[in-house]
Parts: sequence; C-alpha cells; structure tokens
Amino acid sequence: MNRSRTRAVWLFALTIALALSPLVAPSVRGYDPRDFAYSIADPPVQPAGYAFSIWLVLFAGLIWHGWRGMTARAAAPDWDRIRPAMIVAVLMAALWLNVAALLPLLATAMILGMAGCAVAALLRTAPTAEPALRWPVAAFAGWSTAAAGVAVGVVAGGMGLVSAFLAALTILLALLIIGIAVALRARSALYAGVLAWALFGIFVGNLGSAPAVRWGALAGAGIMIAVALIAARRARRLA
Repeated sequence: MNRSRTRAVWLFALTIALALSPLVAPSVRGYDPRDFAYSIADPPVQPAGYAFSIWLVLFAGLIWHGWRGMTARAAAPDWDRIRPAMIVAVLMAALWLNVAALLPLLATAMILGMAGCAVAALLRTAPTAEPALRWPVAAFAGWSTAAAGVAVGVVAGGMGLVSAFLAALTILLALLIIGIAVALRARSALYAGVLAWALFGIFVGNLGSAPAVRWGALAGAGIMIAVALIAARRARRLA
C-alpha cells in the first residue's frame, strides 16, 4: 500500500472515529463550568444549543469525503495534498470531547490546532475542485474556526482573564476578521456560510441578555452572508 492510499485509509478511519466519539465521551457539553475559577453556566460567547446540530451535517460530509478519497481518489494529488492537515484536524476533533471534560486548557490548544489544520486544508483546495473534496473541508473549517473562537472565549472568561462579556465581544471581532480573510482567500461561500450559522447561534443564545453581544453577533452573521456571496461570485469567475 503506497503512502497516499495509507493516508486515505487513515483519514477515513479517523472520520468514523470522530462520528462515533460522542457515544463514548463522558459528556457532549465540552467544558465543565466547575473546572474554571469563575463558573459561568451560560457564557455569552456560546451559541444556542440547536447550532451544534450542524455536526450531523459535518459527520455526513466528512464521511463522504473520506470514503470517496479512499475508494476513488486515493492516488489523486489534489486529494492527497490536504490529507496530512485533515488527518491532524480530524484526530484532534475525535479526541476533543474526552480531553475537554478533564483538561480545558489542553482542549483549547487542541481546538486551535484543529481549526488551523482545517483552514490550511481548505486553502490547499482549488475553488473549482469537485464537491466531495472541497465542500466537507470548507464546512468543517468554518465550524472549527467558530468553535476555536468560542473555546477561547469560554476559557478566557472562566479563568477571569477578562469578563465573559468582553471575551464574547473580542471573539466576535476576531471571528469576523479571520472569517472574512479566509473566505475571500479560499473563495469559499460555504466556509463563510457556516461561520454565519455559528454567529447567528450566538445571537439566539443571547436573546434576552447581553444586548451588545446579541446584536454584534447578528451583524456579524449578516456580514458573513455578504462575504459568502462575494466569495461565490469570485469562485464562479474561475469556473
């Protein structure tokens, strides 16, 4: 078995492990507020619970990506080019729930690494690449970016580095800056759209509280939708 096929098999196997990880994790909530110096039951930076249902779509997309990559595109250079980064990203995602329940700081470092690897993989795909290669990676990178921001915001507020309110506002700004830069460079409407989904989830999560965070998240979601339209138009020019 050559190296590209070996990487394809590993990526598919890790994707299955990721899809099964919620079944063996001690909790699917991630961080336990009791692990922090300042216990915040509902951090303003965290999206409403329904937003996490996107993982069902991500699981399906990543399995589709891994299966096609293993069975039909094992030797394709454009597929193999992103596999090292995707292997690291998916491995960290598969382990994250178990680590988050015990070691929040390590889990935060892991999710930052996961987001970085997922974004790196996206940037190595061509805007005109086939959907099975590009779409699952773009969606995973978008959600990983949002999840990394939320994790940093939760930890910063929980450790008392800044107030939970200030942490949320700072993360919203950071997500917008990073999201716009990545979406336009990658020409990925899907990446921007997933980030908009996460920001809208933060808006819903703050209904009735933290108005600055609520309206900031809604404005951010609107901006990312506009960026998605721009990215889609730029990608069409290359088709």
